[in-house]
Amino acid sequence: MNDPFAALVEKTKREIVGMTALQERIEKKKLDARKALDHMKDVASDIGAAETVAAALVQEIEHRSLPDEIRAVLRANYPDWLRPTVVRGELTQLGWDFSESTNQLAAIHMALKRMAESSSDPTEEQPMGRRKSYRCAPMSYTLGAAFGVSPAIAGKEANRLLKQMADEIKK
Repeated sequence: MNDPFAALVEKTKREIVGMTALQERIEKKKLDARKALDHMKDVASDIGAAETVAAALVQEIEHRSLPDEIRAVLRANYPDWLRPTVVRGELTQLGWDFSESTNQLAAIHMALKRMAESSSDPTEEQPMGRRKSYRCAPMSYTLGAAFGVSPAIAGKEANRLLKQMADEIKK
């Protein structure tokens, strides 16, 4: 690897995968924060702040589709395989409103099935007897595999980029 151009290409690939890994960490933190907001709704209604919490939840999820939310849940729980009932529980904790759906589980099953059948979606399906479980690899895994960057290196690169951004903020 004496070629400076090849070294630059490799460094750039690691940075891209690292930034993707960092973005995924942020998405997981956002999911955790949304779960916390959903838990706060009950307490907030007791103290008269329910509208504020509800508005924050609505603002966060109003632009997300059901498949996007399912994919986010699957990625946040990777490498675990999740059954549709567990996905529904996670979505409920995130404040997802199923009031318009007559059969929540059927909508989730259909979305998962379509995602698994799609060649452009990294969602995997695993039969477990008569039931199926699903998982979706984080983009840093799939992008890292395409670029030849291991998940461990992607994590180290994400940590380096995070430190670099923190240092830039301090300036």
